[in-house]
Amino acid sequence: MSTLQIGDTLDTFAIDRIVHGGAMARIYRAVDLLTDQRVVLKIPLGDIFNHPMRFYHYQNEERIGRFLDHPGVVRFLYRKRSRPYIIQEYVEGQELRTLVGPGRTIPLERACSLVGQLARTLAYLHDQGICHLDLKPENIIITSQGTTRLLDFGLATRRGMEDLLGEDFPVPHGTPYYIAPEQLQKRQYVEASDLYSLGVILYEMLTGHLPFPRSGKLSITRWRLKVRPVPPRCHAPDLPPQLQEIILTCLERDITARFGSGLELARALDHWRNAPVTELGTRTRNPWQWVAFLLPSPPPLAQADPADHLSDGKKCYHVLGAVINDNAAEPVVEEVRHQALLNHGRATLLFVIEDEGDDQFLKYRRQIEGEQFRQRLETFIQRFRHYNLDPTIRLVRGHVVETILEIADKIQAELIVLGPPRRPDSLFSQSVVDAVTAGSHAPVLIAHPLDNDEIWKLVERPPHDLSGRQVLALDLFLIDCWFDHVAWIGDLALALVRKNAPPPDPGAHHCCIQEWLELLRSSPGWQEVGELLEPIHTEIHAIGEDMRTRAGEDEALKSLYLHRALPCACRFREQLQKVSRLVRNLSGQRQLEQLTTLSATCCPVYATTMPFGGPLLQLHTIRQYMENHPGPSTSGTSGRSN
Repeated sequence: MSTLQIGDTLDTFAIDRIVHGGAMARIYRAVDLLTDQRVVLKIPLGDIFNHPMRFYHYQNEERIGRFLDHPGVVRFLYRKRSRPYIIQEYVEGQELRTLVGPGRTIPLERACSLVGQLARTLAYLHDQGICHLDLKPENIIITSQGTTRLLDFGLATRRGMEDLLGEDFPVPHGTPYYIAPEQLQKRQYVEASDLYSLGVILYEMLTGHLPFPRSGKLSITRWRLKVRPVPPRCHAPDLPPQLQEIILTCLERDITARFGSGLELARALDHWRNAPVTELGTRTRNPWQWVAFLLPSPPPLAQADPADHLSDGKKCYHVLGAVINDNAAEPVVEEVRHQALLNHGRATLLFVIEDEGDDQFLKYRRQIEGEQFRQRLETFIQRFRHYNLDPTIRLVRGHVVETILEIADKIQAELIVLGPPRRPDSLFSQSVVDAVTAGSHAPVLIAHPLDNDEIWKLVERPPHDLSGRQVLALDLFLIDCWFDHVAWIGDLALALVRKNAPPPDPGAHHCCIQEWLELLRSSPGWQEVGELLEPIHTEIHAIGEDMRTRAGEDEALKSLYLHRALPCACRFREQLQKVSRLVRNLSGQRQLEQLTTLSATCCPVYATTMPFGGPLLQLHTIRQYMENHPGPSTSGTSGRSN
């Protein structure tokens, strides 16, 4: 995957500055060619077999960003993308790290104001069930207006969402200088952990020191499990004792002794001058600290992991697919997608990294394979997101059979999908398939290459002869065709808005519905289905042609898109829903539940929640743009595309 240079374009973004090239990701500033606004692109690096945690950070941040909407948090933007990257608003300002550090402090009033803002931002996050868990000066922007913006949610957790980092990487996560003691024992969903880290930041802002030695060694970091922090007044004797008490309250080892919320901390900072002076505030040294090293570490907090449930409390159907870096993974991915659609459920794709050692040759081989698999993995993800599904990706080191069974138990999988048995040394070998089948509590389904001709053969028999499986296969076909048409409308609109050559119209030889309709006309028993579909299908293509003829007429194009194309896409789905019901009635399969994409009362085109990706996200993006702008941008693309 080539490195972007200034002047290159990536999707609808033109790179104008290389901001950072770190170990986890490359960060670029870019211009959004749709809105002419500046944005930041965060592109994760590709060596995911030697460093699978890099992908987890990206996946975690990309998911949690969807739930964030607050002036104290850098805003996430979502677009249809050709490769994995995170899009955020560009904020003019400086990292807090440039202002604080050894020997560098911030004036008292300003420090209290900044930390008060951050505490209120934490109150918002915690109300959303989100813990940041990596608060540090590098992740805080001070804007030119003097306000704070929080960024980097790669380690964050959210209640009700799988904590993949905690489950698959049982090591302390966070920055040693700022991590809370309880996070050294077990990664937990504790809002007080963020308040601890914020207390360390305030300590550093006012003293230029840290409460514990400035060391990245885990053995030194673990001191905070037993040892009390050095009082800030030891470094800054003039610090008001009321502020020292606030800081040391944040740094209490016992989370129940810390502030109860970010809002409580913010209020304490607002009114610190009126607070009484106590022994905690006047302390300047901690006698007999060495005795603490003789004491055992406190036990980890007892806390249940969040259940993997739907928001309404119902258990979510979960299907697990084991994939490999090979074309044999294709039928597994398709089967997992189908099962997730059919059961209104969630999908997890698991790649087992077999532990073969860590010599330099093996690391290099894994690096090459990991970069190849990263591209394959992105095609898998986009295939799911084309249908507004958000698959979970897990990259786990271990023995193949044991790992598949362990992950299946963790996520309480209702179904495990494997590929057909292959060569003996393959993940899909017969011995692996047999062992997983024997050891699994969930049924195991062997995926086979799809028969692309099956749907076309259905019309050779009358509808009343269809089985339940064939009716569901027809539903999937109808959904595929609807998303293909939605994708075409979105791509056409974007091309016209950006003054690019529009994509070709799907004609009789490319449009799945058109080809199917031609078969229906000559098939007994299917004419009624054709009569339901033909008018709306003709209408949506006519609207596309009208949009083409109005290219360059911004207001006319806007009206066509908002008032004809989008409503027609919804009516198209309604007609497909009627086709699905009709086929159920004709075949006697009335008891079969319809797929959510067809049966949902609210059309996905107008859903209030942010789509996960694919065509619906494209429609959402263009609709937002047209509703918020008087006319489409005249910007075109320049530079080489990537």
